[in-house]
Amino acid sequence: MALDPVFANTHPTGLSAKAPHPNAGKLFLDFILSKKGQEIIRSLKRIPDRMDTPPDPPRLIEGIKPVFTSPEVYENFDRYVKLFSEIFQAK
Repeated sequence: MALDPVFANTHPTGLSAKAPHPNAGKLFLDFILSKKGQEIIRSLKRIPDRMDTPPDPPRLIEGIKPVFTSPEVYENFDRYVKLFSEIFQAK
């Protein structure tokens, strides 16, 4: 059983502004975000991002109420990276 809160991670995906075949890239993004695409993600032993595509096994997300990071954190992201580095002396 997961302990609350469970922080949700975003899994950004994007398309390069200078992609050689931008329409093919758009089709790929549309597919990978579709239910069928997320089923393929699940078949690779990853947890899909779509709510209508549960992971295998489904218990991996049972009872989890995700908490998302507030937008203010992203607005001050450099500050938090610096603070993390200072605390943990990351190089």
